Order: sequence, then C-alpha cells, then structure tokens
Amino acid sequence: MGTFGYQVAETPFTYLGIPLHHKRISNKDWKVIEDGFERRLSTWKSKLLSYGGRLTLINSVLSNLSVYMLCFFEIPKEVLKKLNFLRSRFFWQGDGHKRKYRLLKWSIICRPRDQGGLGIINLEIPNKCLLNKWLFKLTNEDDIW
Repeated sequence: MGTFGYQVAETPFTYLGIPLHHKRISNKDWKVIEDGFERRLSTWKSKLLSYGGRLTLINSVLSNLSVYMLCFFEIPKEVLKKLNFLRSRFFWQGDGHKRKYRLLKWSIICRPRDQGGLGIINLEIPNKCLLNKWLFKLTNEDDIW
C-alpha cells in the first residue's frame, strides 16, 4: 500500500477495462472483447431468434461491446477477423450444431441498406472515426490536458 492508501501497480495493468502498457497492446489484450462476444452468443439465443432478431442483436449489442476499446486503440486485423467471424457465424448458423452455408460475403452484408446490404456495422470504420476524433481534439484544443 502507498502512503495515501492506494495500491501501487506495475505495467501492464487494466484501468476502467482498458489495458495500460508502455508499449503497443497485443492481440491477447483484445481477448476480453472476444470473450464478451462469445458469452453473448449462446446457441439457445440463436435458436429462438429469426434473421431479423439476430440482425438487431448484432447491431445493438455486439457492435457496441467493443466501442470503448475502439476509442483508444486501433483494432488489429486478426482481432477484427475473429470478431467478424463470430458475428457472421451467429447470423448465418443460428443453431450452433448444424453447419450452414453463408449466402453472401460479410463485406456485402455490412453495406448500408440503401446499397444492398443489411446495415451491419463494420467495426473498422467506427474505430478509425473515433481515433481521428481524438487526433482532432489533441491538435485543435489547447486545454485538453
């Protein structure tokens, strides 16, 4: 214990769910998000939901689970591929025991509805937007620190 009653920690550690390092975070630090996806996608939920229900669950819950981490770190390609695989499998497969074919590419499904897609959020786009927002704030606001 420190002088003021706080615990002294060494890096790496987690603060408010964000891993803090003195270097770039690794793919294993994103495992928390992947585990959260897998916890939310239990097979009984997919059996009871229609395609529209699965689409709503993907857009409202799954796409927003990772937003907090996406605000601070660029998502690695491998992690993005894994998260897209989990979302795609939940959407198409439904029942986890039967293997079903995917009828469209994931990139087509992620298009906006007016462009022929289903409007599923592509996690790479909000990630870039959120990081650019921080960059804009850091370069244009004097009193941010």
